[in-house]
Amino acid sequence: EVLANARPAGAATGAQAIEELMARPAPAVTTDERTRDTFSGEVEEWTFDNGVVVSFQQTTITEGSFSVWLESSGGWSALDDPDSALADAAIDAVLSSGVGPYDTATVERFLESRDISLFAEIDEAEESLFAGAATSDAEDLFALLHLTMTEPRVDDVALRSVSRGASTLLQTAET
Repeated sequence: EVLANARPAGAATGAQAIEELMARPAPAVTTDERTRDTFSGEVEEWTFDNGVVVSFQQTTITEGSFSVWLESSGGWSALDDPDSALADAAIDAVLSSGVGPYDTATVERFLESRDISLFAEIDEAEESLFAGAATSDAEDLFALLHLTMTEPRVDDVALRSVSRGASTLLQTAET
């Protein structure tokens, strides 16, 4: 859908210095809390009024950092055949284009002093975002996740790069 609706966002104008990716939104209200047992121990689960369900498990694997795995049903199997082959290209285009009003250079400059990582994947039956951060960078990571989901960009340079890569793969597959 991203590639089909892509409109060039213009060329990067140089990295701006920004203090935050977005203003803090109003908090969601918890509508249900429970504990459930899993194969790896107890998990706290919270349901919010916006439909989000959060499962949380404290570990002692690494101190001062955390990881997030966001997943929804769908995946490339829900797409028409020619579009399903573009799932990885769509991810590459979005993740290399910045978010919201900020181009790639501005987002990279903002993140350079933070310990944040973000990866995405579209599988056959689900879409996932995987992210991690130092606990001190949690708010910035959640802002990046929010903007990636609600205000993704596809800039002209990223679209051309991904399109060239997809064309090369198609030509290779045909030979």
